[in-house]
Order: sequence, then C-alpha cells, then structure tokens
Amino acid sequence: MFHRIITRGLCFCITGFLALAAATQSESPEAKAQNEWFKRFYQTHDLKPFDGFWREVITQAMLEDKNRQSPIIGFASQVFRQHPELLQGRIDAVSAFPQKQQEALRRLLQLANCAEAQKILQADDSKQSRPAPPAIKDWKIKDAGDLDLCWGYFFATGDTAALDPIITALAFGKYAGALERYKTSGKTKEDKAAAYKDAIFGSAMWSLGANAKEDPRIAAHLEKVFNDPATPKDQGLWLAAILSKLMPQKYTMNLKPGGVGVTQQPPSTSQRTVQGFMAIVLATSDPDWKAKWETPAEVTPQLSTVTKLKIGERATVLVLFANPQLDPTSGANVTCDIKITRPNGKITEMKDQKGYVGALKGAPTNLYLANCRIGFVGDPGDPLGEWVFDVTVRDNVRQVAVPVTTRFTLEKP
Repeated sequence: MFHRIITRGLCFCITGFLALAAATQSESPEAKAQNEWFKRFYQTHDLKPFDGFWREVITQAMLEDKNRQSPIIGFASQVFRQHPELLQGRIDAVSAFPQKQQEALRRLLQLANCAEAQKILQADDSKQSRPAPPAIKDWKIKDAGDLDLCWGYFFATGDTAALDPIITALAFGKYAGALERYKTSGKTKEDKAAAYKDAIFGSAMWSLGANAKEDPRIAAHLEKVFNDPATPKDQGLWLAAILSKLMPQKYTMNLKPGGVGVTQQPPSTSQRTVQGFMAIVLATSDPDWKAKWETPAEVTPQLSTVTKLKIGERATVLVLFANPQLDPTSGANVTCDIKITRPNGKITEMKDQKGYVGALKGAPTNLYLANCRIGFVGDPGDPLGEWVFDVTVRDNVRQVAVPVTTRFTLEKP
C-alpha cells in the first residue's frame, strides 16, 4: 500500500470520474463529461449517465483494484441509498460477482444502508461478522483510500460532513517533508510510516484546495471549520494556507514572532456565499467590460472596479453568481431585487428583476453574469456623495437569498 501511494502520485484523491477511469493521461470529451457529471451529481441528481458509469465499473473490474475501488464505494453507495431501485439488476446478489470484488461490494452495500441493500447483505453467503460503518463525519483516515471514499461520498450527496475526515488528515502536516526525506533515509519502519503520513497529508491539502476552487460549498465549509474555535490549531493553520490561496482578498498568511499567522480581512459586503450559492456585485468603469467578460471559461476576466466617479463619467454595476441549484430540467432560476440609495436619501427599488433563467452554458460552479445590470452616468444634476447599490440575488430553486452591496462616491469634475 505504501509503495502504491508513492508511485501513483501520492494518492488517488478524486478529480472526478476521469480519476475513476484512469485510462488515459488526456481527457477526451466523453471523459470530461463524465468528470463533470460525477462532481456535480449532488447538484443535478442526473441519473442518466449512471448506467454507463456502473457498466464501466464492472467491465473494467474496478472493484478489484484497491487503487480505484474506494471512490466508487463512497459515490455509488450513496447513489444507491438515494435511489435503491437502482440496485435491482445491478447488485442482486454478492455471490454473483467474482470473488475479488465481493468484499468491496459488501462495503458498498453497508454504506448504502437502505432496506434493499440490507436484504442483499442478509442473503450473502459470507458469514463474516461486519460491524456497522461509522457515520461519515466520524470516518477515520487510515490510508489513501479513506480520502477517496469521503470525496466520493461528498460528490454523491453534497454532505459537508464527508469533508471533515479529510480535514482531520491535515494533522499529518507534522510529517511534512518526510516523503522527500525517505529517498535518502535508512528506510526504517519509522521512516516509512512518516513518509506514508506525509503522502496522505499532501493529498488532503491538494484535494481540498483544488476542489474548493471549483465548488463554493467546499470553500464555505473550509471557512466554517477554520473559524470554529474547536478546530485544532495545527489543522487551522493548514486551512489558513488553503484559504489564503483561495481567497487572498480575505485571508493573508504572514510571519510573526513565534511562527506563522493569518490575518483575516473584514468581511466583504460585495461578495457573499449562502448555502453554497455565491453572489457578487461590482461597479466597473471599463467601457469594454462586455468584451472582457466574453472570454473562454478558463480565462478569468480582469475588470476594473471603481470607488470614485466624477460628473460626466460612466460606470456599470454588474451582478455575478455561481453554483445555483438546478431544477429537474437542469435549469437555473436567479432573480435580483435592486435598491439604489442616493446621497440625498432618495431611494429607487426594482423588485424581481430577471437574472438568469434556463440552462447554464457550463458547469454550475462557473461564474455567470446576471442580466440585471445598471448603467450609470454622473449627470450635472446628480447629488454628490456616496451612491449605494444593494442587490439581493435569489436562487429560486435552492430558495436562498444573498444580499450584496457596492458603492462609489460621485465627485465634482
């Protein structure tokens, strides 16, 4: 097991269904689609690709491969738990499968923990006693497969409790560097154990950071755990390292007497996340903001934000959102309530403005531009001072509202 972790790139640590297939070094369009389906299942609940997924698991004997079985067990067990009717015709009896796959199937059925799965287990020829698995939040990370299982569980359910065991693996940070030192060590039992734990630590750090970058729900949970006073100091430090890369505008790592500290910036009112749904409002003076925005999804548009504006100058207030919940037709439904407060106290309100309705042109976790935007020109008769734009962005499928605010000061020419 130790040798396998080192030689397979530290650890499996899911990047999606492509990691399950692990067949090629480059992603085909089909693999990319499977990858997206796997990682977004808890948001879309799209069962159509499941047959192809399960067929590949069986035909490629993935449950026989200890490097590949754990994420499958974590993911498929929870899909079966939510949809027990899918068990019929796929796992009718453990004994119908090759001997090498049977133990993995028993673990999968145990985690599914539905009446149909229990019935299959009770009919199993094996008389081995199997203790009930712990709740996912109490799962112990003993090897690389445990990390993979937790990621599979999360992508099937969206349950952030599955992230907690991965976060606890950050405690292995005290072994950081042991994997590299192992190459020139005496290869003792202690050296090997330390290197193994460093491999798990590195995989936990990488997977938390990479997946949080794509999924606001993961990022929000990391913040929640970081800000929890009960979080052990060592885990909090590594979480700070992850968050400082994810949100440099909010978290900054810094050297201070006695070690490394983290500075948390005041909470932003222009960007917020509620239950995984993120909303942003900003005022830009870029006349070509639309051209800058319409770039490929992998290119981050660079928009200038404005805090001061002179009479005669123009600005556009933009509303952005990410990770809306999708309805049964895989469509989003986002609306905005807009409130403009002038320096003289006069208020203009626009309710239930259409932000985005219909299918998304990419992954839900991409950043999208809402249709409700405001063009502003500083006319000579406009009151000077602070203009405030309060926008409540609503995810009507998830039924959550995210209040965000931007402001700028209108000055004399």
